[in-house]
Amino acid sequence: MASIEIQDVGSRRKVRLMDPVFYNGSWHPEGISFDSSYRRETLEALYAAKIDFLYDEILRVDDDGYLRDQFISFVRRQTSLKNKKILDFGCGCGSSSILLSREGAIVTGVDPHEGNRRAARLRIEDEGLGGLVDIPDVSVMDDLPFEEASFDLITLSAVLEHIHPQERHSILNHLWDRLQPGGMLIITETPNRIWPFDGHTTRLPFVHWLPLSMACSSARLIRPVEFRNKSTERLIADGIVGSTWRGVVRSLPNEARPAPTDSVQEHHAYFERIRGRKKGVTRAIVEALSLLFLPCAYLMDRGAGNRPPITAILPYLNIAFKKPMG
Repeated sequence: MASIEIQDVGSRRKVRLMDPVFYNGSWHPEGISFDSSYRRETLEALYAAKIDFLYDEILRVDDDGYLRDQFISFVRRQTSLKNKKILDFGCGCGSSSILLSREGAIVTGVDPHEGNRRAARLRIEDEGLGGLVDIPDVSVMDDLPFEEASFDLITLSAVLEHIHPQERHSILNHLWDRLQPGGMLIITETPNRIWPFDGHTTRLPFVHWLPLSMACSSARLIRPVEFRNKSTERLIADGIVGSTWRGVVRSLPNEARPAPTDSVQEHHAYFERIRGRKKGVTRAIVEALSLLFLPCAYLMDRGAGNRPPITAILPYLNIAFKKPMG
């Protein structure tokens, strides 16, 4: 577990995380040092909530090529955000709520963990967004204290995989009822189970295709240092059970329809984003995959109805559903 040192330097803080830390998609055994404008209290709350992932959490807001590129760009391609009332479901330490509010939205963020909520509130204060983002003291996610048809948009950013599979149907239906007619439900960055490699939790091939108990046992056997002491419930909470397009569709009411999506545009957006992160042989593989998936994008854009968009077959789900008017 990374330890932390915080030093005040004028109006800023110099932060040093020692021992392994996670950011930019991988572990860094040497730790990291960085500057921050956040108060010491905020940094300590973020550290208590995220520990080894603290710097990664900071980058979600500070690095335009991270969450803004992954999440906000997709949301903006589906709908406008200015003056929209948004429920950020599973807001964590507030990164997605902050980015949504910067687009002019009025955001309510909910999260089941008290430590996350406290860190999010402090962070939002430091960002000067107190009037645009509210983090109510709500911990029960399947009985939210909001009236039906309260929100224009509900987002789940890298959240669905952390919900127990047996609870997803009831939670998604509960959220659907909170949408106004014409509103939209957007799910992003959830690992797609149709892919043979689990790059989210176990970083192993095929394991996530096994029955849940076997998947967890296999993860503990193959990666004992990481997973030996983790229970099945802990691995579920960590996201070992992703989802699929079909799984989400089956969990939503029959009236839910996929929002119109330009699959060719989404194809280009996805592969341009990951091209920038890869080099050498890996980049060549990405280029080949891009060419392979381009015909799929064109085929998916032919016709209308309930055809899934290209984002339904990429490694991470980014999908949107619109509630009918009236």
